[in-house]
Amino acid sequence: MITRHDLTEELLTEAIRVVVRSQSASVTQLQRRCYVGYATACRILERLERLGVLSPQQGALPREVLVVEDALPQALPRLQLGEASR
Repeated sequence: MITRHDLTEELLTEAIRVVVRSQSASVTQLQRRCYVGYATACRILERLERLGVLSPQQGALPREVLVVEDALPQALPRLQLGEASR
């Protein structure tokens, strides 16, 4: 079970796959597809922004997904390494 402060590598990897495959990102989407609560979904979006998967939030505009699906297999190991160093 995912605890309040626990964003595991597995959860982040799944969130990256969800966001990149759909080319959209929202709290609701992550809640439904990753089975997490609101606060965890918000933290995931913030982490994906720091990892370079998502653009910064700009008011009410949707975030841009900065990784294309074709690049996902090459990007995942790099993103996971970046996560480990934070």
